[in-house]
Amino acid sequence: MESLTLLCSPTPEANAIWTIRMIKGSDVETITEDDLVAFVKSVFRLAMIEKSKRDKTSDSTFDMVDRSLQNVAIYRSHGTFKALDKDGNGYICKSDFVNFFQQNDYLDPIFMKSYTRLKIR
Repeated sequence: MESLTLLCSPTPEANAIWTIRMIKGSDVETITEDDLVAFVKSVFRLAMIEKSKRDKTSDSTFDMVDRSLQNVAIYRSHGTFKALDKDGNGYICKSDFVNFFQQNDYLDPIFMKSYTRLKIR
């Protein structure tokens, strides 16, 4: 029930909680870079699996493209993590996400309104 409340109330805090739960799969206060990399890799891999099914891609082609996409996922995750880990402690805390969602237009998970691109220094 609480998850539905979070989706219906797209405040910066609700978005932070929702984002951490999506990445980590549980109620925690922080995520590590490894957590973020694993999450982004899995998203890229799922997208690739769906595309390979539609295009009837061979296994060898799939493996080659998959390795390449996994490297892209690592690169993007690293940049995103650096931008969100403001204090450089090696964790993205709920407060880091709240600050991000307060400073940027936030993502409305119901209507999927886009948010301002993450600015990386």
